[in-house]
Amino acid sequence: MKFSKAFKLNKTQPELDFVDIDLKTDIPLFIDPYAISKRNDLWSVECHNIIVEYFQLVIDAIKNDEEKVAIKMLSRLNETNETHLGFSTGKSQGKGVSGTQSALLYKKLKESSAVKTGFITELSD
Repeated sequence: MKFSKAFKLNKTQPELDFVDIDLKTDIPLFIDPYAISKRNDLWSVECHNIIVEYFQLVIDAIKNDEEKVAIKMLSRLNETNETHLGFSTGKSQGKGVSGTQSALLYKKLKESSAVKTGFITELSD
């Protein structure tokens, strides 16, 4: 059942300011941080700043040899079920970076000359 129907909004998708998600499963849509970074409305600027700050903390932890902190932060890169965005079929089952994947990602970033030299200023680079 779509959000608009559950809340009796009587509007079609083009009439809504948001994605009319299905409340029981995912739809194959994703949030693009790059697109957010290019917008100049207040909400997008605030979202972009939060994303940049988060990944700057990851880079700082890597540079400061705070492996546990960096891996913990990298392991939080998962899809939230409440948005119903993603590839799950049936019930939403948000996936993301697992413990093993976050450790591997940490290792690759730690070995990266771009991170060591400061060439990467934002992890989205």
